Amino acid sequence: MDVQIAEFNWPGKSRNWPPLIIKMKNGSSYENLPLSEQNKIAAEIQKEIGSVKNSYPGRGGDLFVQVGEEEAFNRLREIKRLGGQDVDVQLPKRLLYNMGVISNVSIDYEDEEIKTALEEQGVVEARRITRKNDGRGEDIRTNMVQLTFKGEPGQKLTDRVKLGFVSHPVRPFYRSPYKCKKCYRLGHLQTFCKSQQACHRCGSIHKEDVECKMYCVNCGQKDEHTSDDTKCPKYQQLKKEIQLIDRRKPHINENKDWGKIIPSWRVGEEDMVTSGPAAWGRTTEDPSVIEEIKSLKKTVSELTKEIHDLKIQKIPKIENRITTVEAQGKALERDVKKTKA
Repeated sequence: MDVQIAEFNWPGKSRNWPPLIIKMKNGSSYENLPLSEQNKIAAEIQKEIGSVKNSYPGRGGDLFVQVGEEEAFNRLREIKRLGGQDVDVQLPKRLLYNMGVISNVSIDYEDEEIKTALEEQGVVEARRITRKNDGRGEDIRTNMVQLTFKGEPGQKLTDRVKLGFVSHPVRPFYRSPYKCKKCYRLGHLQTFCKSQQACHRCGSIHKEDVECKMYCVNCGQKDEHTSDDTKCPKYQQLKKEIQLIDRRKPHINENKDWGKIIPSWRVGEEDMVTSGPAAWGRTTEDPSVIEEIKSLKKTVSELTKEIHDLKIQKIPKIENRITTVEAQGKALERDVKKTKA
């Protein structure tokens, strides 16, 4: 299978190949398999393709595997059986389909109902877009629906779709930056966050009833917006960068070579075939990581200065006390000697 590239030449500066998604055909979840079976699958993959750059389970139970070489990528793509089970190895959906969004769709319509109504217009999947309810129960359904169209990525989206008797304009669907609902930093998801639950208003860890000043942990602005606000300039910058990448997505012919796809890849929530989001490991190139490193360096510098100041203030006092105690000890020793005499 050979892939035709519209804009990119391979290899590029980066060799971050897209992940391949390994699905158990019997519907079982990799994450729920006994450890012995997981180890068996891992050993078989390594025997077949060599070293693996990264691997992790998706929220839906599929196994995501990233390799660093074209030969390994192509060999992994051809695997049909692992751990005694039939498997299907797939590319992320975003490389195989086009995605768009329509608005003003009744919230009473279910996803499957919308998909069925639009199948003849090239739609292969429909997903209602929801928004968080600030932790109060289920997410809120919006009137927007994400549509996945069959066809080559990069080709022009259809202008409109007709749902019932209503014609809906179709606009491109762009991924959103990862935004953690635990520490409120950009670049990763709550599922993979090891931090404690932070305050969305100031980004610090404290009790709910503690008053705090507004501060954004991502852009560092004070009294302007909360850490989870989408108006944050850092969030908006990342969003624009992602849109630029999505607009430059190459054309892919499924009858071409899977190995030569794009020179750089970062997976997003909507890239999963049926699984939920799984985040890549963060790198020092991620803006959120850069800001976090700067913040940590600043904290270390402040702590170092504080320790130094404490030394200057406390050490002389401690030395004076030691001198005093030594003098008192010597005086007591002399008194004891006089008493014995």
